[in-house]
Amino acid sequence: MANAYTNYNQNVYMQGIKLKGVNNISFSSSANFKSVNILGSSSIGQITAGAPQANVSVTRDLSFVDLFQNYTGINRSIRGSLLYGNRMISFDEGHLTSYSYSVDYGQTPVSTLGITVYGDLGSGDPEVAGYMNYQGPYQDDSNKKIVRPSDISVSCHGSTSNRVKNFSVDVNVPKLVAYAYGDRLTVPQAVQVSIGYPVEVTSSFTMEVDDYQSKRVSDYLINKNFDAFSINVKGIVYDENVLITAPGDELTLPDGTFLTLLSDTIYQISQLWSFSSFNTKIISQDFSSSVDGISEVKISYKSLLNNPNSNTTLYQYL
Repeated sequence: MANAYTNYNQNVYMQGIKLKGVNNISFSSSANFKSVNILGSSSIGQITAGAPQANVSVTRDLSFVDLFQNYTGINRSIRGSLLYGNRMISFDEGHLTSYSYSVDYGQTPVSTLGITVYGDLGSGDPEVAGYMNYQGPYQDDSNKKIVRPSDISVSCHGSTSNRVKNFSVDVNVPKLVAYAYGDRLTVPQAVQVSIGYPVEVTSSFTMEVDDYQSKRVSDYLINKNFDAFSINVKGIVYDENVLITAPGDELTLPDGTFLTLLSDTIYQISQLWSFSSFNTKIISQDFSSSVDGISEVKISYKSLLNNPNSNTTLYQYL
């Protein structure tokens, strides 16, 4: 009977880095074909109708710095591999086309990457270094950080006296793709991929209502002022103390790993994620109240990130 591959014998690599916190990864690909019809006969075959489509999605729990945040504004390709057992599926010439970051009160931050592949996607050989094998020697952020509710600061319309219970930031990164035919290619291949500015960012905040004052609908028409918000997520790194026995011997596991206890007095705070916008607009407000719960309001903002080479005050990436 064939064995299934469980989560503990799978590893994800991107840009030569073994990723931490991955709780879901998916690969998908498709191709379009059209029928060739001629007079006096039915279909005599099928031909490819455009370039194949391939996508990769990665969801991670993040209690550390997200190295892919800046890919919302830098035009750089991404390569990666999923190693499961002695097999591998890989992709190259991937480009970030969507990015999201969200936090619910008391939960670990979550990020989702949406990658469109303009190169190849399929099986690779984990024993042969090179093309379609993108394992790497590097490790993701190794510090054990803990994100406490008190380490997350959010400032938005009404947040001073109304309790923010969750927020999300969703980025759509459009791509401009140029295709060309090669001498031996039967389908077009992407020869240039660039960002189609402006990049739209939708940010949403849900608050439990205390004294929230809703904007009037008429304000959308007459108020030309920009709105503003900021998000700052930090993590705490506790010092580790090796456990010892009464005689003073260090306690270890059978594999030699030291048993440690996190210190509650020695720690440091480090920056994990941040985003702020001062030229944004509130695009929606959803106020709800029921007999079974607390009154809540959800505010959504839209921000525009422009080309860093243009003469603008808009930001180039998150």
